[in-house]
Amino acid sequence: MREDYEHGKVTEEALMTSGIHDTAEEDKIQAAERRHFNLILFQKVFLGNVLALWLQSSFLALTFQDGYSPAQIKLIISMIFSGLQAAVRCCRVSSQTGLAGLWVSILVMFFVAWSFLKVYEAYHCKYHLWNLTTGCVAEPEMDIMLGK
Repeated sequence: MREDYEHGKVTEEALMTSGIHDTAEEDKIQAAERRHFNLILFQKVFLGNVLALWLQSSFLALTFQDGYSPAQIKLIISMIFSGLQAAVRCCRVSSQTGLAGLWVSILVMFFVAWSFLKVYEAYHCKYHLWNLTTGCVAEPEMDIMLGK
């Protein structure tokens, strides 16, 4: 039937109804595709993009200078683009991966939000450091960190 289709003897519709169309094999391919997209979402977006974004926000807080230096502005612009890229990739991949992709996307977006909160709080905390669980780092904690 496949040869007949290639030579124009039968239509595509006849080929599809002839039993050559294997739904079990298609299901396997779709499952493999979902696993592949979930792996890409976790490896490239979470490990490669978002954790680097989180480290950049920590670097900005630790090397903070009052005011806006050109280096700080460049770092913040870079972080904005990284966060947008992560969000776009999550939207694209989540629509193809189902529930597992949605959970990875939620994890990714949590870390993106956490990173931007660290930058925001660097401008509002006295010592420019902020933790998710404790808030702004206080002076005694800074003395411990600096070894005083």
